[in-house]
Amino acid sequence: RTWIEDFAEKEGKGAVSMLNLLAFKPGLKGQYLKYGAEFAKSVGSRRGGNAKIVGSVIHGEGGDDGEGWDEIALAHYPSILHFADMLASEDYQEVNHKYRVGSLRDTLILCTSELGLEGWLLESKL
Repeated sequence: RTWIEDFAEKEGKGAVSMLNLLAFKPGLKGQYLKYGAEFAKSVGSRRGGNAKIVGSVIHGEGGDDGEGWDEIALAHYPSILHFADMLASEDYQEVNHKYRVGSLRDTLILCTSELGLEGWLLESKL
């Protein structure tokens, strides 16, 4: 809660995007997909959240050693306060515990605010 309040104070109450790095426990990606479906259908969308990009991580020549990330997801919210409202809700926590928490070996979420381009003069070189 303190982090979210600090973020809102420093970055404002504008839109945010969350870059989610996801590593699944063996055989449990399907369970996580159920979380994604619930997020899109109700718990996220009800609070203005939507998944902008979801994709598999392509592993290099060495292949997947089982320690890296499996998937990325970029979720967008109208504000950090919309995200906080979702996290605190009973419906989100139910879906989170039922499908998300047990399916992940590891996860990392990076919160980003939108750049304010107001006042910038963007000139084309064409």
